Amino acid sequence: MAARVNVRNDDEVRSSIKKAYNMFGRLDGAANVAGVAGGTGDTVIETISQEDWDHTIGVNLNGLLNCMRAQLPVLSKPGGSIVNVSSTSGRRGLPHSAAYASSKFGVIGLTESAAGEYAKAGIRINSILPGPIDTKIFRDGEAKGLFDADALSKDTLMRRMGRADEVAKVICFLLSDEASFVTGGETDAKVL
Repeated sequence: MAARVNVRNDDEVRSSIKKAYNMFGRLDGAANVAGVAGGTGDTVIETISQEDWDHTIGVNLNGLLNCMRAQLPVLSKPGGSIVNVSSTSGRRGLPHSAAYASSKFGVIGLTESAAGEYAKAGIRINSILPGPIDTKIFRDGEAKGLFDADALSKDTLMRRMGRADEVAKVICFLLSDEASFVTGGETDAKVL
């Protein structure tokens, strides 16, 4: 099942999760990956617009919260799993990216809190911090002047950008029974 959902709209999110649950009769796992870069290359704290701040936090953090609130009541217990996509920017702020970094710091905190709350029910909740991945959100941020792909790629331990399929494989592992003892953690791409 595929659905286009505005994650900032709690009703849309709940409706989409309910449709999936009704279609399949269960929800074993969920990956929350929606995100926006926000800001421009010359945005600083004193110039960021409230609209840009609200949109970035609304999609990246509040939208993820909406997804989790809809997923958790119907997630398989025990054995259900959620993977939230944060960012290496969630571990260190970046100039001109206050809204993005703040939202991704929030994803890590939300993930760790939820993992502690739901572990007793046998639900695992983890986050991944992919670093620079060759995706639309990354290219949009680069086009806005938020960062330089070549420079950021050299800052990773692997000295290159990651690929979306590499991120997908980590998500699939964390959602699988192979990661049955892993919860509350961050899988970090390690940007120096």
